[in-house]
Amino acid sequence: MAEFNGGMFVATGMVALFPGIGAQRTGMGKRLHDNHAVFRDTFTEASDHLGEDFSALIFDEVNKSRLKSQEEAQLTTFLVSVAMYRTYFAELGHGFDYCVGYSLGEYSALCGAGALGFTDALDLVRRRAEIIRAVADGVDGTMMWALDLDAEIVERVCRRVSGATGGLFVSAVDAPRQVVMSGRQEAIGRAAEMLEARGGRVYPLRMEGPYHSPLMAEAKSRMADVLDDFDIVAPSTTVLSTVNGLPHPGGVASRELLADQLVSPVQWLSVQRRFLAENIGSALEFGPGSVLSFLLEKVTDRIRPWPVEQYESPGELRDAMTLGLGDYRRLVKRCLAVAAGTGCREQPSATQRDRMDQAYAELLAMAEGAEEEQRGAPADMRRALDRIDRILECKGWRGADKESRLLRVLDGRLLPAR
Repeated sequence: MAEFNGGMFVATGMVALFPGIGAQRTGMGKRLHDNHAVFRDTFTEASDHLGEDFSALIFDEVNKSRLKSQEEAQLTTFLVSVAMYRTYFAELGHGFDYCVGYSLGEYSALCGAGALGFTDALDLVRRRAEIIRAVADGVDGTMMWALDLDAEIVERVCRRVSGATGGLFVSAVDAPRQVVMSGRQEAIGRAAEMLEARGGRVYPLRMEGPYHSPLMAEAKSRMADVLDDFDIVAPSTTVLSTVNGLPHPGGVASRELLADQLVSPVQWLSVQRRFLAENIGSALEFGPGSVLSFLLEKVTDRIRPWPVEQYESPGELRDAMTLGLGDYRRLVKRCLAVAAGTGCREQPSATQRDRMDQAYAELLAMAEGAEEEQRGAPADMRRALDRIDRILECKGWRGADKESRLLRVLDGRLLPAR
């Protein structure tokens, strides 16, 4: 059970996602800034600490071009992501099983999980951006998406091209058959021809350098020196590293992971698959855009993404995530579908068969009643969930395996308060 805005809810496993740069734009977060003190206070804290008027930088059209630069892109994306997370946490009071970020977003995740202080994170993000830009300026490199090909094929092309022209590397595995490459301009061009000849599609990315590749080794070294001056404690919520897909432990090991991040491919597909293994049912994306929600939908339909920026307010998001009167019929039908589609792991006893038959009959009666009238009080929904839970238990499904099937019934949403 999880406490949610003062009431008790049955919650699916939940993850907070934090994006990297690329979706930043003028006006991002303006609605929350206008209506929520927590959001404004976060902007004020950042402005006071760094001596930059972030409200003007982000909301004023005259500064639109500045948001494209490495420093401003990283700082503003980080700031909006953390301010959004703080605002929704304050309004909804809901915790998460995981906080996970893509590239820059890992700093947002560590901050949200309490491993990094906010002002320390601001300083680190600023130095990270400065270092990345300085190193990238000395490398004639860029990045490119490769679609519709397995990562192994892209890896082979990278090795072949690297042997002829120098550095070309897989720098991210985002989804099945969606890979990012980083390398020198000439190598990227040669790889594009080879990948298209193999049936792939390629899309150049508007990046100023070959990020997340060994070509950024100097950036790793310089960032490691910077990180040595900062404390990273063990997170209060699990934060997965995209270097190895494992939890950040805090301390020296986390500092090393953040430095390694600059030269290592982003293992985003592996991270998403871990969500599936851990029975995560819903993912809230905090920050500009909905890229991470889009990638999640390419991997699975078992985890429901919620791009927070698409909702007017925390209250609107809460209402969208909470099952209501109109959802009762679908909930009961999903219970029946899971009951009918789940085989027995153990041979039920005669008593268990009687309990299963009774629970299934009650679900059928609920479905018939739902067709006749609008029902769906929290007690009705919990009764339906209790019956499918009973059926799964009698069929020998327990623990995480049973939970994964219950998550399918909830469809990434929450039960309303009693």
